[in-house]
Amino acid sequence: MPAHRIRLAAALLHAGAALAADAFPEAIDAGPWLTGLAPGRVTVSWETARRAATRIEYAVAGQPARVKAADNAAFTHSSTLDRLPPGTECRYRVFAGSQATPFFRFTTPPEGAEPFRFAKYGDSGGDPEVHARVAAAIAAHRPAFVVHTGDFVPQGDKGRRWADLFFLPARPLLAQCPLYPTPGDNDRRSMESYCEHFHLPPDRTWYTWTHGGAAFFALDSCASLEPESPQIRWLAEALADCRARWRIALVHHPLYSSGRHGSHDGVRRRLAPLFFKHGIDLILSGDDHIYERTHPLRLAGQGALVQIVSGGGGQPLYPVTPRPWTAHAASTHNFCIFDVEPDRLTLAAFDDAGKPIDRAVLTKEGDARRFGTVLAAEAAEVIAYCKRFDKFRFPIVPGQPAAHAFRFTMKNGLDRPLSGRIAWTATNPCWSVVPAEQAIAIAPGGELAVAFQARYTPGGPDSSPEPVPQALVASGGLAATVPAFILRREPPRKR
Repeated sequence: MPAHRIRLAAALLHAGAALAADAFPEAIDAGPWLTGLAPGRVTVSWETARRAATRIEYAVAGQPARVKAADNAAFTHSSTLDRLPPGTECRYRVFAGSQATPFFRFTTPPEGAEPFRFAKYGDSGGDPEVHARVAAAIAAHRPAFVVHTGDFVPQGDKGRRWADLFFLPARPLLAQCPLYPTPGDNDRRSMESYCEHFHLPPDRTWYTWTHGGAAFFALDSCASLEPESPQIRWLAEALADCRARWRIALVHHPLYSSGRHGSHDGVRRRLAPLFFKHGIDLILSGDDHIYERTHPLRLAGQGALVQIVSGGGGQPLYPVTPRPWTAHAASTHNFCIFDVEPDRLTLAAFDDAGKPIDRAVLTKEGDARRFGTVLAAEAAEVIAYCKRFDKFRFPIVPGQPAAHAFRFTMKNGLDRPLSGRIAWTATNPCWSVVPAEQAIAIAPGGELAVAFQARYTPGGPDSSPEPVPQALVASGGLAATVPAFILRREPPRKR
C-alpha cells in the first residue's frame, strides 16, 4: 500500500472510523458515495483502479434484495436506486467481480415536515488526515445528509487528488450519508471532474431540493451573479415559488466574514437583496478557514437571517478578527450539525475532535422569527467595507517623509439607503490624514467614492512609523476600527 494510503488508514482508525481499508475489494479505488438524494431515489457512485464489471445489491426493510448493474463499466461507476419508500432505512453493497464492500445504510427523505438532522462542512481539500477526522466525527452524529460548501480539492485536475484528498478521507461518511455539493473557487480548475463525480450539468451547477420542512438552494458564487444571468433568474423564480417553512442558502463565498478573506462585496450585493426579500433564514458558506456565526441581520421591513461560515474541513486555518456582526467565531477545524423541526432549528458546531464550540437555536412563532438580538443589515453593509483597508499598502523609507493617496468605492445593492461615517485617528504625531472624517450617504443602487491622503513626517531619524492611523467605520450603532493601511518598508534609495 502506498505511504499516503497507510497514513490515511491510520488517521481513519485514530478518528474512530469503522471502515478499515482492507474491508474493501482491492479493485474499488474510491467510494462508494451517495448523491442526488430525493423522494424515492438516490445515486450511488464508486471508482475502480482498472476496468471491472461492477454491480450493486440493495434492499429496504421487508422487501427482497435487488441487484443492478452499474451504469458505467469503465473506471467511474454509478447506479441510481429508485422506487424507494419514504422515511425508510435502505442498505446496499457494491461488488467488483466476486468481491463486495461491507453493507452500508442510509435513510430516504420523510414525507411531510418531519424533524430531521443534517450536517455541514467545507474547505476540506488540504490535509487528508484532518479531513478524515472531521468526516468521521460528522458520521458519528448520523445526519440524514451532509452539505459541503466548496473547495473540495485544490488542483483537482492533477493525478489522484479527488480520490486521495476527498473520497478516501470521507469514505466512512459519504458511503452512508448522501452529499449535496456546492462549488468553490478552488474547484473551478477541475469542474469537469466535479460535475462528473456529483452528476451535475457543467452549465448548471446550482440546484434546489426540499427535505422535511426545509428548502435548500445550492448556489455557484464563482458563476455569474448578474441580475440577468441564468443562475439569478432561476434563483428569483425558485425563491418566489418556495413554500417551505425553513429556507436555507448554500454559497461558497460568505456575505459577511471576519476571516482573512473577509466579506465578499460582489456576492453580498447580488444575493443579499434576494435573500432578504424572499425570507432566507440561514446562509451556509465557507471560503474563510474559520468558524463564524453572525447575529441575526434584518433589512428594514423584511425578515432576519443568520449566516454561518464553516470553512474548517481540512485546509490551513486563518486568523479571525470578530466584527460587530459576529455572535461567535473561532479559528479551528470544524463542522456543524443542524436539527430541523417545524418551528425550531438548532445549530451545534464542533471542532475536528468532536468538542462543542458553539450552539444556537432559531425559532419561529407563526410568521415571527425569534433568532436573537437583531442587527440592521444596512449598518452591517457599511461595516463590511472595513476589509477594503487591508488592500492598502503605504510604501515608506525609514526616516524619510512620504505621502500617498488612497481611494475605493462603496456600492449599495440594497433597496434601502446607507448612512454612516469614516473617521481617522492618529495617535502617532508623525502621521496626518486628510480629510479626518467623511460622511457616508448612498442611495439604493448608488455608490460613493471614498478618498483620503495619509502623510508621514518623521520628527527625526529614529521616528517610528508605528502605530499607523486607525480608520473608524460606523453606521446605525455599529462600529469597527481597523488600521487605515499596512506599511510596506522599503530600503533607502541609493544615490
